[in-house]
Amino acid sequence: MARVIIMGGGVSGHTAASFLGKWMQGTDNEVVVVTPNSQWNWIPSNIWVGVGGMTKEEVVFDLAPVYEKAGVDYRQAKAVSIHPEGGKDEDKAFITIEYTDANKAGE
Repeated sequence: MARVIIMGGGVSGHTAASFLGKWMQGTDNEVVVVTPNSQWNWIPSNIWVGVGGMTKEEVVFDLAPVYEKAGVDYRQAKAVSIHPEGGKDEDKAFITIEYTDANKAGE
């Protein structure tokens, strides 16, 4: 089983997670996204918000339902440290995170 961890849900991270999630559905592999934000903002459309052509709600959407549909494990958190060689008690690579979700803040 492989686990792909994507740190950041910006344009590149979101795109990678969406494609990998769909490609890996039905396998033993796992895709995890760690990003501190609960919503994604389509930045190129922000200009239309500024001039009154669109509302903020039209250029922002919640990440959780999108990742759930794509089969991606979504963690609203920030990466605190990266350990590519493992650690004192762990042989495998890992990252530590701190949740930014209000329900788990600080965990």
